[in-house]
Amino acid sequence: MSMIKINRDLCKGCVDCIRVCPTEALRVRQGKAVLLEDRCIDCGECITSCSERAIEVILEELKDMSRYRVKVALVSSVLYAQFGLDISPYVIRSAVKKMGFDVIMDVAFGTEISSIYLRELLKENPGRIYISSMCPSVVKLIQIRFPSLVDYLTPIPSPEEISARYIREKLITDGYRDEEIGIFLITPCSAKISDIKEGRGIHYVNGSISVAEAYKHIVRLIKNVEEDRSEPLWGEGISWVRDGGEAKSLGILNYLVVDGVKNVLKVLDDLEL
Repeated sequence: MSMIKINRDLCKGCVDCIRVCPTEALRVRQGKAVLLEDRCIDCGECITSCSERAIEVILEELKDMSRYRVKVALVSSVLYAQFGLDISPYVIRSAVKKMGFDVIMDVAFGTEISSIYLRELLKENPGRIYISSMCPSVVKLIQIRFPSLVDYLTPIPSPEEISARYIREKLITDGYRDEEIGIFLITPCSAKISDIKEGRGIHYVNGSISVAEAYKHIVRLIKNVEEDRSEPLWGEGISWVRDGGEAKSLGILNYLVVDGVKNVLKVLDDLEL
């Protein structure tokens, strides 16, 4: 299921979105753009190309939480970056709890565990080329358009999967039943939201909330909360949200950072030759 939707009332059938789609997931039929969901990688290129603003992301809202005895917010580090340096991440966490969550779990925890696995992988396979599997849009792009490069993807679970599994197993050890635990990922990434809905790659998460939706609640609640330092911050893991953060955390020198779908396509084309 793609998290992209097209407003047919606004669409003029100009084909700008078709020109930029890296997987040919768009067509024009009867003068309107149509999305082929099985080819969409949720990269968002079509959204930025549409001058009519007819294409947008389906935002996930707070819902379906009441049936869980304990509710966990799995927080992407990108959420902290939406606020100024004068606002502590601990305060943001407190506001997230006010949204109805009992436990806060940083995705950055999973990135630090991923770093350990990746260092070991590189140590065991010196000289081998790897493509990070952390971005689901890139993974789906390779699967659809560059299947010969699938073996280059790092065989490591995502930080979201690692963090969610850890906190779920911890809560079960603390006495909660699996069905009583609801874990919700707060993320800006529509591709990750799509993966959760489809049950691809992130199996320990029950649902998701877009950063845009969470931000609306946090700015309203943040004025009346105090710092919650009951759980640690994962400094090295937080740095992964920067360009090159994953590679820098590994302490390696020979790596290439690629940003933007056009640049990714060029590099993958070169690798396939």
